[in-house]
Amino acid sequence: MVFFSCSSNVWVVFEAGSASSSSSSNAVTYLATMEEDRAAEENMYFANVDATRTDRPFNYPDMNPANTKVSKVHGKSEGLKLMLKVMAGDTIEISAKAFYNIDNDFPGKSINIAPVIGAAVAALTNPVGTVIGEAKKITDNLSAVASQSTMLSNLPEKNFQNNLAQPKSGLNFVLYNSRFDVVEENTGYLPVEDHINAIQNLATDKLIMKEAGFIEIFVNNQAKTPVYYDNMMVTHSGGNVVEVNAYYPYGMIIPSLSTPSISSEYNAYKFQSKEEIKEMELNWLNFVWRMYDPVIGRTTSPDPHAENYYSLSPYSMFVNNPIRFIDPDGRDFTDAMWDWASRVALETHKRLINNEASQRNLQNKFDEGKIGQKTYDRRMSRLQNEHAGLSEVIPELSTLGGSSQMYDIKISDKYSTKDATVAGAGFDFSNGNFVVVMPSNKNLGLFAHEMKHAYQFEIGAYSVGDEIKNRNLSIFSFLLYDQSDEVAAFARGHLFGGDYRSASSIASDSHYGKFPTGPVDFRNIPYINNNLSNPRALRGFARETRHAFRVNGVTYY
Repeated sequence: MVFFSCSSNVWVVFEAGSASSSSSSNAVTYLATMEEDRAAEENMYFANVDATRTDRPFNYPDMNPANTKVSKVHGKSEGLKLMLKVMAGDTIEISAKAFYNIDNDFPGKSINIAPVIGAAVAALTNPVGTVIGEAKKITDNLSAVASQSTMLSNLPEKNFQNNLAQPKSGLNFVLYNSRFDVVEENTGYLPVEDHINAIQNLATDKLIMKEAGFIEIFVNNQAKTPVYYDNMMVTHSGGNVVEVNAYYPYGMIIPSLSTPSISSEYNAYKFQSKEEIKEMELNWLNFVWRMYDPVIGRTTSPDPHAENYYSLSPYSMFVNNPIRFIDPDGRDFTDAMWDWASRVALETHKRLINNEASQRNLQNKFDEGKIGQKTYDRRMSRLQNEHAGLSEVIPELSTLGGSSQMYDIKISDKYSTKDATVAGAGFDFSNGNFVVVMPSNKNLGLFAHEMKHAYQFEIGAYSVGDEIKNRNLSIFSFLLYDQSDEVAAFARGHLFGGDYRSASSIASDSHYGKFPTGPVDFRNIPYINNNLSNPRALRGFARETRHAFRVNGVTYY
């Protein structure tokens, strides 16, 4: 059990792809034509369809004979209305046709809306989790509250001229975030302009949603002159954010601040990216070594390293202070090391997803005859080898995390030059910590390389120390360190963008070439292998060779 600072209790789930792009393939369009043969569908999403449907005016300039109905919005009233659930990064496009044909003697006051707080929250049992099919009910609830509220906010008005012949009417859009505060950047008003007896096309550009929540889109008329609206259309394109979860400090979700995914694919990874166990409605979180219940803030089994923390309950988490600490399931990393290890774990997860998607795409191209057998075999072999390498990363991190050996990291450019950025793996003989030395440029490939050495040390395949001059050990002049350790480490670093070096290039290297070819582990060293049950002898051997090594869960130095 080691504890680390926690900076945020909000977790965002992204789809793979660019965070700034949105595919048109996931766009949904909502259209209110007002025609009676489409009434059933349009009533599912729009409010006030039947209440405002009327025959189009005699002088309506649309020549389409199939367009027989429009929405008539009388003075001091609202017309068509739609509310949609949106995520940050989604795009919304809105358009409608407007028409009026009588002078307006009383243009009325500015159109106002009310941020829906208090009563609106009480009116909605689960506002954030509501699906689009309930949009009409939400719209009615919000409107009822807004009409009674004294907390009014003027909508931004664009190009409105104070003309007595111009009705105070227009197309409105208001984004409410998960706290039901109005998001000003996605709130606006497109007014009907001074064009009598002419169809006006009101339309927005693409609106990129700044926050997750609900966007309300409606037409409104504050004057006595009726205004006719038709073909109100809203296109909603999903972005990359598909789910937002906010948590109480101990891990219970906060429904009012969270936005669940409406996708059919269930996201099982929740608080601190731990898998949620839904079977039998347990809702526990899998912290690898222990199951955790966020309702009571306790684990279901004792901490495997509880003997190191006598002042705490073996069933506690986060040192009973989740505001300051997280507890990555009994892992013995220092704070700095855990920060880097977390980055590797998250990057591994992302690369595995992308690799699997690439394999599927390659298979589809082959099945469709777009690539030949040789190309398919070559690319698939490369992807499968990459997947195999990535699949080893998190289990190895878990092994290191569950170890009694302390793993630390130091940031230093001591070994780097202007031509080369150098990292290293070593051992601090003053405190018994295995130390990874990283340059200040935070190269993840270098870190993955050195963490491979840490894992080799953990399983008894790597040691740290100077060259051994004892002639009886000349064949193992660096004890457990050999060229094969570097071959594996370079392969691991290459998965994360680091340099790749083959076994032959390492063997011919002026530095690495002096080490034994390997592979060598503790079983190849007769004195170690013959004294596995004699810790005192192994401790003496470590001091004689001035090497640190680890055998069967015990570090000797």
